Amino acid sequence: IETIKKVVGGYSNEELKKKYPSTTAPDFVVRGICTKPIQRNSHDCEVFMLYFIKRAYEAFMQDNTQLLSDIEKICTAPRSARFNASMLRKDILQQLRESN
Repeated sequence: IETIKKVVGGYSNEELKKKYPSTTAPDFVVRGICTKPIQRNSHDCEVFMLYFIKRAYEAFMQDNTQLLSDIEKICTAPRSARFNASMLRKDILQQLRESN
């Protein structure tokens, strides 16, 4: 849950400047990536979105300076480790119960 709050809330420019002082602001321009939905139904979209946000956040916190160019690799697991929306949904509900 904390990961989601941090990602959705975003990093301020000051935090980015502290983490990457030698990088100039134009390097932080977000470029769109053409993707297609991988869920098989209409109700898992948000769960997939939270999963991708979490994966991107984890990569960013591990000082992956290539985050934007590697986002497709970061958010796509091999078939053997395919993302399971039901399991993440259960984990989210469990974390919400524990935080209250």
